[in-house]
Amino acid sequence: ENLRAIETADRVRESLKDASALVRARAAEALGTWRIRKAAPDLLDLLKDEDPRACRAAALALAQLGEREAIPRMLPLLKKPQTAGGAIYPLRLLGATEAVPDFIELASDERFAQDALSALVNLHAREAVPKLLPLLKHPHLYVRNSAIIALGELGADEAIPGLLELLEKDTSGYYVVSALVDLRAVAAADRLITLLQHEKATIRGHAVDALSQLGV
Repeated sequence: ENLRAIETADRVRESLKDASALVRARAAEALGTWRIRKAAPDLLDLLKDEDPRACRAAALALAQLGEREAIPRMLPLLKKPQTAGGAIYPLRLLGATEAVPDFIELASDERFAQDALSALVNLHAREAVPKLLPLLKHPHLYVRNSAIIALGELGADEAIPGLLELLEKDTSGYYVVSALVDLRAVAAADRLITLLQHEKATIRGHAVDALSQLGV
């Protein structure tokens, strides 16, 4: 049975050079799922494939194999919109702190914001905080909400003034409350108490939620 599995894996490795990009991608996915380590050199070559599907599949497979040596070859994928989305998670999986500058840049792009910010949190990239703070004013709601969550999870106390400002503008209230709780922002209690008198019921409600969850 083991011999049959080895033969099957070898056949699938050959499919990494198939004329069809879809087949090449599927072969990479299978080899990563099976953790076929001897496929690593072929998967590294596939990172240069002209089809983004094959590149993305190769990146994930290499991450599943724990091939940290692949990180320098994977970083260029973050520079291309066609492959950036598929490279973020594999690099995160590999603990690629080398990718932090690129993740920061991608965090302002609504196509990649959530994944990039999640990767920064996963890597405990506290150094990214100063460059993430402006995202609290990003015009795209998706980017803004993703940044709020990330700043809370990164323990960015310096984000508290900006978070309270958003709360007062009745913007992203649920996410702001969650971030304030993550930050244990007890120091914001006085300002939250003043918001209990705000003319907008939604803002008053968010203030109550924050005070309740903060235990103050």
